[in-house]
Amino acid sequence: MDQRPFPVEPMSSGKVFSRSVSTYLKNFKYFAIFTLLFSGILTLASFISNEIYRVSIDLDLTELIGRLRNQDFSSLYDMVRGIDQLRARAVTPVQLGLLTFVASLFISPLVYGGIADITVGYFLGESLTPKERFKRVASHYKSLFITNICTFLIFIAFIIALVTVFSSVALLMTLIMVGLSVFTGLLLLFAAAVFLIIVIIFWSSVMTVTFAIVVREDMTGFRPFFRALRLCFSRFWRTVGINLLVSLVTSLCTLAVTLLFGIVLNIFNVDGIVERILGQVVVPLLLNPLLHIALSLHYVSLRIEMEGYLQTPFYATYTGYYQSLGADTGSGADVRTETDANAGTDGINENEKAPDDNNGNDSDDDQH
Repeated sequence: MDQRPFPVEPMSSGKVFSRSVSTYLKNFKYFAIFTLLFSGILTLASFISNEIYRVSIDLDLTELIGRLRNQDFSSLYDMVRGIDQLRARAVTPVQLGLLTFVASLFISPLVYGGIADITVGYFLGESLTPKERFKRVASHYKSLFITNICTFLIFIAFIIALVTVFSSVALLMTLIMVGLSVFTGLLLLFAAAVFLIIVIIFWSSVMTVTFAIVVREDMTGFRPFFRALRLCFSRFWRTVGINLLVSLVTSLCTLAVTLLFGIVLNIFNVDGIVERILGQVVVPLLLNPLLHIALSLHYVSLRIEMEGYLQTPFYATYTGYYQSLGADTGSGADVRTETDANAGTDGINENEKAPDDNNGNDSDDDQH
């Protein structure tokens, strides 16, 4: 019989983080399929292309000014021609960058959908093999891909609106500085920048939660994003706090590990490319999934808190989870199942809330 690893309860930012680490460590082989295999191939290909077609411009501003003063036009012509050659060489990296971006539109939905499905499935106490887990996520690939495109379109519209609003605010602050006080204008501009950062953090969290909704609630298109937006906005500051906490910890760990390996490699006079591979490929691939795991657990926590998700006792069979039909549930209660073939029926969807007439006595829920 499958056992849930955590109590069915709303989770604070600290609990989400600690349980994310535990989930990651105990399911590393599952996450490795999506993060190290699929995402790793794309990341490594991008790194190799950047190394092969690296373009650097070594322009000494003092030397340029000196040649202008001396009217050394022949040297200036050589310098401009060299810059033009570098620009021509930069065409290939740009093309490769666009190719990588297009590839990410196809690979990222599978990676993020896999992380979300593994995380929520572990919370529910599922017991699947890596092959079974991959097959189930792959069955949602069409929905994940369509939703990813829709979310990307929403993101483009959001960025355009954000740039427009921030430009207007910056212009207003400039007028305030000119007409009233420079200090007041700078203070308001700083406040606007902080607000902008918070909104971006929240928006990125919503986009991540969207993938969990696709694989667990059988939604597609624009609906998963707006469903995630409603859930996350109900606990706005907790959503932002979880993102900030996990991002800060992973960034510090990435920096510490990269510096440590850098020191060791310098001692043994190892070429710098090894350090770049560790810092730009290996370490991020190992640590970046923590944020997606944390926000997937946050999704479960929000449903528990806002919708009573999993509060009605469930019992497990070899075919999946079935809602207990207690005497006080009512003769018209529906049986809800979760099978390996259909991950979207693992509980209550956005329009259905599980009946819970236990008068707040759910102390026995965590035992199931």
